[in-house]
Amino acid sequence: MAKHNLVRNAAKFTGLHTEKAVVGLARWATTDHMGTGKMLQGLPSGLGFVSTLGFILVHFLASLVGIALGCVWLFLVFAYAIPFLFF
Repeated sequence: MAKHNLVRNAAKFTGLHTEKAVVGLARWATTDHMGTGKMLQGLPSGLGFVSTLGFILVHFLASLVGIALGCVWLFLVFAYAIPFLFF
């Protein structure tokens, strides 16, 4: 009987933590990480369709530049800073 309870407890534990992980991942995946929603709410109401698309494009390009700079920074850290600590 003890082995049966152990298996049941393991299944409950696994199910609970798997559900937490999947829900957390789904929340993270559906989050507006770039802040486009806030940017669109802050736009003046009199702008036309093309002007709004221009603002979205500039915001997107600025995000891409930030991502590229972050990648360069990570490369420099891994290529130069971490080996410098060891040698």
